[in-house]
Amino acid sequence: MFSQLFVNLTILVTFLFFYYQVFREHSFSRVTPIPVRLFTGILFGLLGMVLIGFGIRVNEYTLIDLRHIPIMLSALFGGWIPAVAAAVIISFSRIAIGGGVIVLYPLSMIIFSTAVYVFIARMVRNPWLAAFYMLLCSNIYFLIIMMYQLNTVDLYTEVALSYWFVSFAGAFAAVYMVKRLTYSNQLLHKYRAESLKDPLTGLDNPRSFAYSLTKNLEQASKMKQSVSLLMIDIDHFKDINDCHGHTAGDDILRQLGTVLLEMVRPEDSVYRKGGEEFTIILSNCPAPKAVDIAERIRERVEKYPFLTDHQTLYITVSTGVSIFPGTAVEERELFKQADDALYQAKNQGRNQTCMYSKKDLIK
Repeated sequence: MFSQLFVNLTILVTFLFFYYQVFREHSFSRVTPIPVRLFTGILFGLLGMVLIGFGIRVNEYTLIDLRHIPIMLSALFGGWIPAVAAAVIISFSRIAIGGGVIVLYPLSMIIFSTAVYVFIARMVRNPWLAAFYMLLCSNIYFLIIMMYQLNTVDLYTEVALSYWFVSFAGAFAAVYMVKRLTYSNQLLHKYRAESLKDPLTGLDNPRSFAYSLTKNLEQASKMKQSVSLLMIDIDHFKDINDCHGHTAGDDILRQLGTVLLEMVRPEDSVYRKGGEEFTIILSNCPAPKAVDIAERIRERVEKYPFLTDHQTLYITVSTGVSIFPGTAVEERELFKQADDALYQAKNQGRNQTCMYSKKDLIK
């Protein structure tokens, strides 16, 4: 029996592992989109069919299996939709196996267990406690059914003890795996999100910028739209760090990031390039509109009181603007032109906006 239980646990663990690899982007929960939950229920129903095929032999007369575990997991983590889907598939598979009138016993247990599992999953939020109550109810129902099928006390006791042990072992192993795999996927999503964020300002970082710029340019090419790129640099930032300390410099960077987010449109994106430089991608934005946004940002920053630990500081920024496809026809060229325009703004006295021109740089 133990070797067969091990085989069943291996099937459960392997299925759950591959499921969470394939559906890594869709965490299995009650808020998962309904089509995904329904498809998950179907997959769990197929898992139940496999577990029926790998029944665990208690003696020469009796087989038990873990068909109820997929239904329990579906109800516990996904709600009634995947639970019912799994139960329907498992029920039809059991009918297909045959057995005459006796098939009504396992069918009644599937129906009873599904109803109880869904109810308990709604009432008890702790998955371990919910799983315990679920197993307690379904296993008691199993004992009642077995009273009508097994005619000796010794055989009844052997089957009952074996089923309770196998049921609890399989269920808690499965719940543990689901929770561990869910946690692993959550960590993966967290680390992936953090890898695209600047830890100081909370803005997207250069890695995210490169991906977003490519995506924006591809979409603009298809839609025959313009994309504007703003490259913004804090004037004399080194002097701020030298005179007021790096803590004050960090405060200014954080607050500037907030100001930039407030000044752009919902469809635009703000990034910290590094140091005191920021970039902004303006979607569907022609040159005149881009220069207007850049100027409004410059004027807002010039008047904004930046609060540090010891005093209020005022800063200015210089901005370079480039346009796709107006001045640049590919990504590297667009970035270089914005950088050149920024350099020109610095050379012309700072605290100003320069837009790149193919002939020259104009203010």
